[in-house]
Amino acid sequence: MAMIQRLSGYLLASSNVIFERDTILLSKNMSFVGKYCKSDWEEFTFESKIPLIELEDITSEGPYYYPVICRRSGPKILFLSSSKAVVDYILEKEFSRIFRPHLIKVQIDIDNLIRTLSLKPAKYVFSFAHARVSAYGNSLKAVSFYGEDLSEASLFRSNLELMNFFTCGLRKAIGGTEIIRLGTDGSVAFNVIKQDNLADVKEVLKYLRDNNYLNIDL
Repeated sequence: MAMIQRLSGYLLASSNVIFERDTILLSKNMSFVGKYCKSDWEEFTFESKIPLIELEDITSEGPYYYPVICRRSGPKILFLSSSKAVVDYILEKEFSRIFRPHLIKVQIDIDNLIRTLSLKPAKYVFSFAHARVSAYGNSLKAVSFYGEDLSEASLFRSNLELMNFFTCGLRKAIGGTEIIRLGTDGSVAFNVIKQDNLADVKEVLKYLRDNNYLNIDL
């Protein structure tokens, strides 16, 4: 299986399940591989009879095998793969049958996160932000910002009241590349370079939890 360059998926939660390894293996198409990057994250393989990724280079008939990377934490699980399409398929076709009630995507309060950190600097800054704009009707519906620290730009700060943010990228205030990309629907994506990436992602999620940016309505 090719090296995973980028992981994407969702932060999920259950109202009646404490996630264990065997919980994931309730899907008969899932098999355990081992610890991922020598961390407390886990790698599985999902077997599918059909290809799940658009424009995939299909050179033979199925089955097709996809990596699944998880980090479990009680009733919450970070569920990732090399493509969000793989995660969406597993949630719809596999986990919807296994988990009753269904797993929920943990809402992330991106708008409040951006407004708070823009006014009060902390350990993270924004490298990307995407927002809906309602003040201009159909003339301007959405805007995106890219940079090393968006909060330092007066153009960004002075127009906060016009925007409703739903996606952002975070990096450490002390410098470095973007750690993670987050969405209000619980979506998570990040590049995989080395084990340090996983530790940084884990720290971001802990920061969001400790500062009440994760909305879990179980």
